Amino acid sequence: MEKVTSFKTGPGEMDSIDAETLLMKLAVAETIAKLLSNYADILAANDVQVPDHITLVDDWAVSAMFQNLAEVSHALKCGCFGHEAAHLH
Repeated sequence: MEKVTSFKTGPGEMDSIDAETLLMKLAVAETIAKLLSNYADILAANDVQVPDHITLVDDWAVSAMFQNLAEVSHALKCGCFGHEAAHLH
């Protein structure tokens, strides 16, 4: 069985990303998504009142979540279709 260790994301030699890096980006996105989900659960359980000790994930974290998901998605498309066609899907 062959293991995938990186994805070629562009024409240059430096245009690639390691699978480990993608997994870390995915883990960060998953953690932020769970925090947002927990916040929504707390709102639902408290009649849309947020207890003082609970804070919402900041905008930068949400932005990072979407950026990480976009990078993972792009790398997977490159792996499936090649970097030339990845922008078309």
